Amino acid sequence: MEQTLIQALLHPPVYMVLNITLFVCAVMVFMMQPGFMLLEMGSVSRKNAINNVFKNFIDMCLCGLFFWWIGFDILNGTSPVNDLLAMIGLTKEVDASANAILPSDPIAIFFQLVFASTAVTITSGCVTGRVHPFHYVIYSIVFASVVYPIIAFLVWNPAGALFGVFTDFAGSVVVHAVGGFAGLAGAILLRPRIGFYRFGAEDYGADVVDGLADSHQPHNVPLAAFGVFLLWFGWYGFNAGTLFAAGIPEFTALENDNILSVLQPIFDVFGNIIANTTLAPCAGAAIVVIYQLVRRRELDMLSILNGAIAGLVGITASADIATHVGAALIGAFCGLAFIGTRFTLEQFRIDDPVSAFGAHGVPGLIAVACVAFFPSEGPIQVQAFTNQIFLGLVLVGFSFVSAIVVFSFSDLVLRIVYAAGFVRGTIEPGYGNNYLRVAPEYELEGLDQHLHGRDAYNIYENA
Repeated sequence: MEQTLIQALLHPPVYMVLNITLFVCAVMVFMMQPGFMLLEMGSVSRKNAINNVFKNFIDMCLCGLFFWWIGFDILNGTSPVNDLLAMIGLTKEVDASANAILPSDPIAIFFQLVFASTAVTITSGCVTGRVHPFHYVIYSIVFASVVYPIIAFLVWNPAGALFGVFTDFAGSVVVHAVGGFAGLAGAILLRPRIGFYRFGAEDYGADVVDGLADSHQPHNVPLAAFGVFLLWFGWYGFNAGTLFAAGIPEFTALENDNILSVLQPIFDVFGNIIANTTLAPCAGAAIVVIYQLVRRRELDMLSILNGAIAGLVGITASADIATHVGAALIGAFCGLAFIGTRFTLEQFRIDDPVSAFGAHGVPGLIAVACVAFFPSEGPIQVQAFTNQIFLGLVLVGFSFVSAIVVFSFSDLVLRIVYAAGFVRGTIEPGYGNNYLRVAPEYELEGLDQHLHGRDAYNIYENA
């Protein structure tokens, strides 16, 4: 008899509440998908609005299929891929004596699926405006079914080599930095949009390119702000739901005293998570505002929004154990990290249209480092800080390299298809003969008209 069925028979009220709670949290995380969609739509040109809807919608669908079919078995430790991981020493023995009341498999899969879709869709913002849909689809499938599940297994599954060694409560690195560094790899391979950093000036002329840069500007900041509000809302399910994802400790009797003794610590941690998930983004946004005021710059709303996201990413690694003051400090540090990262990318002329790497990549690494500095109990652990940074870099390095491999492989496939004459039209190479990009005229005139056949905001008289 399966363990979940045994627990359902022994503790039916607790089992039912656990599953309902986890389902509600998963639905809240699901709402982050339209949040990312609206943030990306508002942060880029109107001529690519539908294309951003397409990318965020299709990667959710692909995650739904391929994570459910392949990825969850890897994360759960029951896939042939786990046998390969065992061969290279990335698994360990599990103590089977520790029992817990676990959620049902369909609820657990759904909860992990929305985490996988979050990791995948973060990359969308880094490559938007010029990535070919074929490559984005291939990337989404591979990351949802293989790359993300492997990383999540190593950190969160008791049989994973990093379980209990690397602390990342709800996925500052496992979800957010992994998606951010994959997006950085894509942005580097794609190169900037035509017009950004005067890219394309040799072919189109400096005056034309400067005008093209203006055509890429954000077209709807209020829409982007609404998206961030949805993300913030979903983050409560993201962090609080993680508390219940691995189940709750089993208790053997149903007397009130025994139930309360088990559940009271869970309620306390739950409240701490909610408070920290509120304080960190507030501090992240506030520090960006302070920076802009001190430097006497415009109050750029998109930067302020991304400061809040950086704060949310920052607290995700330690939402359960950080103090409230610690949460605010973590959010502030990650807000500053966003500012510094965006400045650095500009110096290297790396085009990240919605600052996805700045808000998710580096803040994710800072988050796992902060685990050692802001615990609610115990002293600061310098050795743990070193360990967290090193292992975090290993994980994001794996994501970065994986993205390069996936994009390079799909690029090779598209080149072969085009050279063989099987397909024309949308498969034509992009600017600079880069097959990762759409054709130059598509990029210049807008992906919505060429790839999706309509303008997002046209009003048709007969409609």
